[in-house]
Amino acid sequence: MPVEPLFPTKEVRTLKFAYFLNPSSLPKETQEWIAKTIGSSANGLNITEAEVLKDLETENLSAYTFVWNSPSNWAFGSLQYYDWLEEGEPQLWITDVCRIGTKDSTQPSPIQGLLKLLTTIAIQYQIDDVWLMVDEGASSEKLQSLYEGYGFQRQGVHAALNVYLMQKSINP
Repeated sequence: MPVEPLFPTKEVRTLKFAYFLNPSSLPKETQEWIAKTIGSSANGLNITEAEVLKDLETENLSAYTFVWNSPSNWAFGSLQYYDWLEEGEPQLWITDVCRIGTKDSTQPSPIQGLLKLLTTIAIQYQIDDVWLMVDEGASSEKLQSLYEGYGFQRQGVHAALNVYLMQKSINP
């Protein structure tokens, strides 16, 4: 990771992870760490430190998560409890999923660990389904296939947001 963590981390096999529930209520120092870590990475999401801090202030996100097995092979993502489907009830969304670094076949994928961690959080809150969005674009087919490998199913397109929708039932 580009910035050393300021907090205790957990380790499962060779993956280390940390997550922050209700990140808008975290100490300012921790919020700044999150913003610097996400905003300073060459993440392909084009998210700046200022945008991350703004999200933290507006309480748009329910959790930020980080998973890594080395400083050059890590992933982050967030959880958002929001009614993107406009059904009158919020859904739990995995958002801003991004892997930083190079693939190392000798190490577990940080994306696999990230999705497992986010799913485990959902199960703890007795949520039956998690959703994610894949931006339309050149790599959207590849990403949808990747997420299918983790148990997500394609659910169509959200035309207003220009994203593909995917869902995973996690009711244990």
